[in-house]
Amino acid sequence: MFLYGVLIITFLLLVMLIHMSSFKLYIYFNTFMYLAKKENYDKTNYIANSSFFKYFYRNNQEAFGNLNIEQLLTLTMILLSIIAYIGFVSTGHKNYGFLNYYYGDLIEYYFVNIFINIIITLAIIYTLIYTYWVVIEKGEDDKLEENEVLLKTFIIDNLSYEYLYNYYNVIVLNKKSEYRITDFVAYMASKDRIDYFDKIDNIFKLCFTNEILNENKQKDYEKRYIYIKNGIIDKIRAIGDINNDATMDNNIKKIKEAFDINGNNSFRDFYIIANYNHNNNTILPSLNNMIQELSRNISAGNVGSKNEKYKIIENKLAKISLDITSKEKTVEAIENLYEKCISIFRNTIKTYKIVYDKYSAYYMGSLLLTNFIIIYAVLIIIYIIIKSANQIVSFEESYSIYNFRSDMLNYGSFILIIYLFISCPIIIFGFN
Repeated sequence: MFLYGVLIITFLLLVMLIHMSSFKLYIYFNTFMYLAKKENYDKTNYIANSSFFKYFYRNNQEAFGNLNIEQLLTLTMILLSIIAYIGFVSTGHKNYGFLNYYYGDLIEYYFVNIFINIIITLAIIYTLIYTYWVVIEKGEDDKLEENEVLLKTFIIDNLSYEYLYNYYNVIVLNKKSEYRITDFVAYMASKDRIDYFDKIDNIFKLCFTNEILNENKQKDYEKRYIYIKNGIIDKIRAIGDINNDATMDNNIKKIKEAFDINGNNSFRDFYIIANYNHNNNTILPSLNNMIQELSRNISAGNVGSKNEKYKIIENKLAKISLDITSKEKTVEAIENLYEKCISIFRNTIKTYKIVYDKYSAYYMGSLLLTNFIIIYAVLIIIYIIIKSANQIVSFEESYSIYNFRSDMLNYGSFILIIYLFISCPIIIFGFN
């Protein structure tokens, strides 16, 4: 009874090993096929489209509680190794005496025992690697998550929620084709909210939010912020009860709550850096250009919308534009925000690239091992099923181990060689 219990546990652990391994390979090959399409080729530099990022970060705790895929794979191999060790201590055989070197089929014996030895070896290697990572590397690697939080916090704190709300109300809810900065200025003037433009940091927030929402690029893959913009809009859409202008302040409060990275409806599941197109080092246009462009757009606004309050705002922006050009101390706050934005973005990109360079070779090697182990594990599962069935039905009446071996030699080995011949070069040379 004990031996059958061991067999069932081993079978379940092998199924878990295959499931984890197949999910790991699925992330890679799914990403490879996505990027192989011509229309997606120019998106290769988005971190979010990297299987490395998807494996180590985006799917870090997806569907597996507090354990990521790598940890579960390691744990599964450790449990299989412990079962083999118990068998060796109790029966003198890692396979619990189901197979013996001195009698029976040597090919069958080696087929099973080599797999057991490989699992034990990998369990030791993965455990040592993971222990080394926790003790030596994890603290440094956590900087990526810390920088991501800083970046996310900066963006959340420096969005113009007034402009964002009106943009969402016009473009998404009312399905208009565009929402210009002049429309926002006219709206704020009509609502007697020109004091919004008295705060210098609001001017930066307005420029920054306008840059995210209305990048002037012809093609999506050239836009730095398109996926960040989509993420922001999707988060607002998920609130569900954003409504009319009369409740603008209440709606802005709801949006801020939805973007709170420490709240229940947190923004933590959206990686800013992964969705930022860092094809070049230009995080934002120069501060001079941003302010001057803002001022020019407002000055060139619809003459019919230029009431007295609109003109007051226009003059304020024109003065700020001159102060930026002449380096007046009155604009130090906006310059500091601008420099902080550039610094946080660049630090996060730099940290990600350090992590990527450090672990990309390990990731590729781990994929190659997984690609081999999953095949072996599937064959062992099939072997266990056939072996168990043969205990119930006689060899003459069932599909036996000998039939399995014969089919593997005649057909299976050829199929597996073709699979490995195709998949391994993809992993080695198509790594992403």
